[in-house]
Amino acid sequence: MNVPIGELSLAAAAAVETAPAAGAEIRQIVIGGLATSIWMAIFVVLGLRHRAGSTDLLDRADATVRRRTGLPGWSVIPYAVAVVALAIAGVGFVWDVALHLDSGRDAGPFANPSHYLLIVGVVLFVTAGWLAVVMPKGDSVGPSSVRLGHEWFAPAGGVAMLACGTMAMTGFVADDVWHRLFGQDVTLWGPTHLMMITGGLLVLFCSFVLMREGMRSVRPPRTRAQRRADARTGANAKGTFAWVSTALLLGGALTGMTLAYQQEFSYGFPQFRLLFHPVLIAFSAALVLTAARTLYGRGGALIAMAGSVALSGLLSLIVAQGFGELTLHFPLYFAEAVMVELAALVALRRGRYKFAALAGVLVGSVGMLAEYGWSQIWMPIAWPAQILPEAAALAIVVGVCGAIVGTFFGTTLTADPGSAVLGRRVGAAPIGALAVFAVVAIGLLPTSAPAGMTAKVTLTEVTAAPQRTVNATIAYSDRTYGDKADWIHGFAWQGDAIAQVDELQKVAPGVWRTTEPLPVYGTWKAAFRVHRGSMMASVPLYLPADSALGVPATLAPAEFERSVIADRTMMQRERRTDVPGWLFAFGSALVALMTFSLVLLLGWALLRVARGAGLGSEQQGSTGIAKRRARATQWRPHARSL
Repeated sequence: MNVPIGELSLAAAAAVETAPAAGAEIRQIVIGGLATSIWMAIFVVLGLRHRAGSTDLLDRADATVRRRTGLPGWSVIPYAVAVVALAIAGVGFVWDVALHLDSGRDAGPFANPSHYLLIVGVVLFVTAGWLAVVMPKGDSVGPSSVRLGHEWFAPAGGVAMLACGTMAMTGFVADDVWHRLFGQDVTLWGPTHLMMITGGLLVLFCSFVLMREGMRSVRPPRTRAQRRADARTGANAKGTFAWVSTALLLGGALTGMTLAYQQEFSYGFPQFRLLFHPVLIAFSAALVLTAARTLYGRGGALIAMAGSVALSGLLSLIVAQGFGELTLHFPLYFAEAVMVELAALVALRRGRYKFAALAGVLVGSVGMLAEYGWSQIWMPIAWPAQILPEAAALAIVVGVCGAIVGTFFGTTLTADPGSAVLGRRVGAAPIGALAVFAVVAIGLLPTSAPAGMTAKVTLTEVTAAPQRTVNATIAYSDRTYGDKADWIHGFAWQGDAIAQVDELQKVAPGVWRTTEPLPVYGTWKAAFRVHRGSMMASVPLYLPADSALGVPATLAPAEFERSVIADRTMMQRERRTDVPGWLFAFGSALVALMTFSLVLLLGWALLRVARGAGLGSEQQGSTGIAKRRARATQWRPHARSL
């Protein structure tokens, strides 16, 4: 076969990817499983011996915590473990995404330094939940406890935390199985990735429930009038430490929502429609900020926003400056916080869900416009003005959904004893809101590519091999292609250096060119990507050979013509196409069902704690509340079982 000399020189400069693309080495899986099992076995044995009275280690820890804080150790200790776990896993998560964008696949869980942090964080999630479940003895939890066995009553928040942590750990194990079945779906939104991410995020929300449950087990319920009197007399005055800790806790919730689902946009490498970004921002802001305002009163939303900016900025500095990876960008959330505070002043006294509706509308409209301006300054992909009408419409819808869920969360943790807002239908609004959000989100996921289109690419060398970089001019066969695009970029990533995003410049109808040189050597991957509406398509510029996939290199000669392909085909090059579609759909649906079940479990824990707190109140409520209040005088722990 005759191969041009230029092609030979290009091939000689090309590297070969060799990292596994369908699961890690069995040896690494065995080592990781063994280490995790030993850690968990230690705590399982400790917990069971504690319950049998064979050790007083946890009792002494509980006594120390009670002496120092006045709160039960079964709420404070798991809460502290969960916070540490979230801090460790958060750094590992941000580092991991940036590392994969900059350096590509790894050889397994122990070949990537960020994975160590993720593994430790996930194991600690389960540890926190287990400690919350095994530490209480007797009837120390109170009427919100759950009967797990003979004289074993656990806090509802602890049960939910253990379930959420277990899902996160299961996701880590299932991830390798998923890769073996389907290849590496290299996206933040892979089903098993979402198991780990969502499980860990829900642990944070469970920690709020657990702490409130601990407070209510040792302090009698207080009416709204009593709480206001405390505020007037300064009994609950907030010092610097209280303000900072509250800001970090609430900011952690908002930062967690941002990192969990927005990182592809935050780094400038989204695999879904740009319209998804304002939708995710609106939902996250409305949910957390309304919860913060409902929980902590005036200024709660602003405190959460300040904490989020501080934590997100710190994470960005750690990963970019400390680890030398891609810079993390993040929403500001300032306007959204102001809008939530304004909505509370106008509508909160008229009803909590009226406040939620107004807050959601303001977050989705004014807040979205503010984030549009912020994207022009800070985000790696500036939002074009053309998406604003549709973005505002969807952001208002999901903003109201998020605000309803956030208000429900805050209300159940602060409702007055016996309050009618805790009636039987209290869960209908948040469940309906989550369903609406799911419909909107799922509708934004599918993307397509134009059929039969090609692109002619002409390259100009900037630096020669072996570290070859080029400028490019791209002429599409459809001269209207790229017009009114949400973005049209040249990309380069996974070259063991910081990934690049270059906004292309239009030079003629259907003709675009780079403004910065793109690397086309070694393990770099380079391409041209166009996104318009639901269409996301790519033209590969340079891809290295991949021995794990058995595919040759896609070289970058001085001039070539290639087909425009579906963006996912290139971005998820490792994903297998020989697996039945129904199997992938079944696995994805199973993960969705597990996630929804955990959300329902968290809602159940919230209501159990809220209603349990009202037992014994002299305040009249609805018929159901009155019956529960009447049963309070005969309450026994075994009367309430899971």
